Amino acid sequence: MQAGGLMPHGEVGAENQLTAIADALARFDADLIVLRLHASGHENWRESRIAEKVRSQFDVATIVFYFDSDGQVVERDEAVDAKPDPHHTQQLELGWEEVGEALAALESSCVAVRIVERGDRERLVAVFRGHLGAPTRTKQPTLFWPVHAGAGDESDDVEDMGVYLERDRFHGSLSSPGRDVLHITQGPVIVNVRRI
Repeated sequence: MQAGGLMPHGEVGAENQLTAIADALARFDADLIVLRLHASGHENWRESRIAEKVRSQFDVATIVFYFDSDGQVVERDEAVDAKPDPHHTQQLELGWEEVGEALAALESSCVAVRIVERGDRERLVAVFRGHLGAPTRTKQPTLFWPVHAGAGDESDDVEDMGVYLERDRFHGSLSSPGRDVLHITQGPVIVNVRRI
């Protein structure tokens, strides 16, 4: 991959492939998903229709490499239905009000949220997904957008999951052109929100 100009990165994710991909896409705005699957006749139950599911759930170009039992590539399948954005690598800088507007535009959407704390090393604080609710003001000048795990789920144990936006800790934000991916910096904390 590196010889072909790609800079791959990997980590162990969730057991469910779609959840693992959604979690990874919450961390960064990928322009390509690469799947490595067994060739026809050698696939396992986890690989059944996974390429089709990935392509239908995520609007990211997807390439599938099919390998034989010797580890050799026997087929390559590039997504013909992928919709790569020619401006995909551009990121927009957003201020306080614009981030609030972008989050408001994502209300009722299914989102993946990843929260990391920067320091000597980046530390993962939380990864979760669900439907973004309407904001509430917790205390001035803090806004809170709850993320509900299930449709209509507003139980006390879920209510604390969400996106806090604190004016005095806000250091700016980057967004994809369609504002479907937000990277919000607040002090040492980075909150990534992605529509899924």
